[in-house]
Amino acid sequence: MDYKLIDTAIDYVRKNALGAGGDVVEWPKYEKMVLQHLKTEFDPRPKMPKEYYYAYLRVKGLKHDECLVKMGLGADDDRPSGGKKSFWKFW
Repeated sequence: MDYKLIDTAIDYVRKNALGAGGDVVEWPKYEKMVLQHLKTEFDPRPKMPKEYYYAYLRVKGLKHDECLVKMGLGADDDRPSGGKKSFWKFW
């Protein structure tokens, strides 16, 4: 995940929450707002970035690991794995 984009997304969620009286809007409405926010002339139908979903969950109050589980990512997906065997090792 791109942590700069996460920071931007968290700012976006918080600004929208302040406009809505301090509460985060429901997911379907938020998703439409984000897609409208990301729409450009060159990309009229953007995909929902996982960073915006992560930011939404964090502002809702979930912890980092809980967000990753809710998103379907394991806590180890962002970290490089060091326990794999080498392909060239046959014995």
